[in-house]
Amino acid sequence: MSTQTRRELLQNLRQDYIAAGRKKREELLDGLVTATGYNRKYAISLLNKPPADSPRKRNRSKIYDAEVTVALKQIWIAANCIPPCL
Repeated sequence: MSTQTRRELLQNLRQDYIAAGRKKREELLDGLVTATGYNRKYAISLLNKPPADSPRKRNRSKIYDAEVTVALKQIWIAANCIPPCL
């Protein structure tokens, strides 16, 4: 299940969960845990807190300029295009 699908599922269940009684909450929680694989306590905390804002994008500056990139590419080609170590 993708992250986006999990967020949508939480958004749909949150209002029902807050308004429901004890038995209905238990049923909703069981369904959420089964569908997402979340730990039960983690699922409860997600349902009880307000929805998180969408993640913000970070604008990072470039580390290397064009000259350095060209030099690094030449070195990489000279080394027979060895894949980077992870």
